[in-house]
Amino acid sequence: MRGKASKKNEGGKLVRVKVVYDDKIREVDITGDFFLEPPESLEVLEKALEGISIRENCEKMLELLEEVDAELIGFSREDIVGCLEEVVR
Repeated sequence: MRGKASKKNEGGKLVRVKVVYDDKIREVDITGDFFLEPPESLEVLEKALEGISIRENCEKMLELLEEVDAELIGFSREDIVGCLEEVVR
């Protein structure tokens, strides 16, 4: 299955998450008009979620994202998890 969700933050920044999944998350694509430091950490954030069960709770998904050393500017790890939840639930 495929799905996508997006969130626009109070500051006007948009985060969009596209997901390919079955019983597990197979692919994640995070896009939007936000910033990340370092920029190459975006791919690491996406890979951190691949392979986990869609039945995992939000806290587990958030833990995986928190392990990635990245500064998110204009969005949060919670925004990513919220979009994922919207798609797979």
